[in-house]
Amino acid sequence: MTKYRDILRLSSMGLSQRSIASSCQCSRNTVSEVLNRASEKELTWPLPEDVADADLQYLLFPEKAQVSSRKSRMWNTSIGNWRKAASRSACSGASIARCAG
Repeated sequence: MTKYRDILRLSSMGLSQRSIASSCQCSRNTVSEVLNRASEKELTWPLPEDVADADLQYLLFPEKAQVSSRKSRMWNTSIGNWRKAASRSACSGASIARCAG
């Protein structure tokens, strides 16, 4: 996972983007994108103490927080299979008391 907090901290210390990329083990493009988005959102170091790493990721890259289409398809398929199985069940739509008896 990208170390957004470290990128912002190191940038505030005046390190070059190349040095930050090396320190955080990410590409210079990633550092540049994080710093650009932080600037757009007016995020500066130090961050408020209540901002968690997941919150920071969501603030900078909300599109990454969304469920991927593959996961979404898998979820919909499993729900669809569950519904099919439930509709074939003798107790589908019946009350629990009737099914238990």
